[in-house]
Amino acid sequence: SVRDLYSLAARVPGLSFESTWGGGNSYPTLRGQFSPSLGDTVGVFVDGVYQASRSALDVELLDFEHVEVVSGPQSAMFGHSAFAGAISYVSAKPTESLAGSVALEAGSDQYALARGVISGPLNERWLGRLAVGTRSADGYHTNSAQHGDPLGGYEHQAVAGTVATRARPDSPWAVSLSGRYEDDRLEHPPAGSLGGPDYNCGSQDPASGLWSYFCGAMPSDGPADISPGLPDSRTQVGQVLLKLGFALGEWRLESETSWYEAHANLVRDFDASSAGTQYGVCTAGANCAGPPGILRFVDRLVYANQVTRDVHDTRQWSQEF
Repeated sequence: SVRDLYSLAARVPGLSFESTWGGGNSYPTLRGQFSPSLGDTVGVFVDGVYQASRSALDVELLDFEHVEVVSGPQSAMFGHSAFAGAISYVSAKPTESLAGSVALEAGSDQYALARGVISGPLNERWLGRLAVGTRSADGYHTNSAQHGDPLGGYEHQAVAGTVATRARPDSPWAVSLSGRYEDDRLEHPPAGSLGGPDYNCGSQDPASGLWSYFCGAMPSDGPADISPGLPDSRTQVGQVLLKLGFALGEWRLESETSWYEAHANLVRDFDASSAGTQYGVCTAGANCAGPPGILRFVDRLVYANQVTRDVHDTRQWSQEF
């Protein structure tokens, strides 16, 4: 039932994970150690390749043998960005005999999953493995501003493959070439917002009567009113890894060459409403500034609809011996 970093964190003591909408600014935290201003403290790795994008970090769990979560400094094993620990996804290896599997799931809100894996020998020297998968849902809430259009839906598509040499006693060489690609589309979530008139505790401004904080349970059962026509957010992640090994008696020389690339295009209705947020318009030098605590009048009121778009491109080449 582990599908992402959120569900993984729910099962690993000391691990927490949270990200902003669309996956931006994703930072896992282990044992409370979190310092994004100094770089990642918990690195995420797929087959030893560091996942460098902070906006496409949540890996689709397709054809992994297991996931390792190790606490404490791990620089000796994983390199950079592992001061507080590391999360390592390890892919399944090609098998010596022909094997395969198919998984199908269906559920409410048009949830559907389909995955297939095939593995086995390609010839006398090479083994191969290929896995493909898709997972999608139609959302769990509706948008009142767009005639009941669903919100919170997603579509994840992934493919992974490996070609490796068979273990042979007469050859000191071992070679493997693996690659993964993931394409994710995310609809806007059914988010809401709280403005100044909704605040109810803290200190109260004597001029406006507004409070500084909101206390109590957050309202979560109201209708979602998101700006209609927003495009889906999208993330694309791919990597290629070449491993070379050469046995030298009791010693072994290994080389790992990898290329990682990620693209993220995140669109968000920042004020979480189709009408926008109300602002007052004033005249500079006349009624914009004044002593605190004195009621000031604005020229007029306007509604500003705030939509943000963040584009992040990440590329990384790595060579390890």
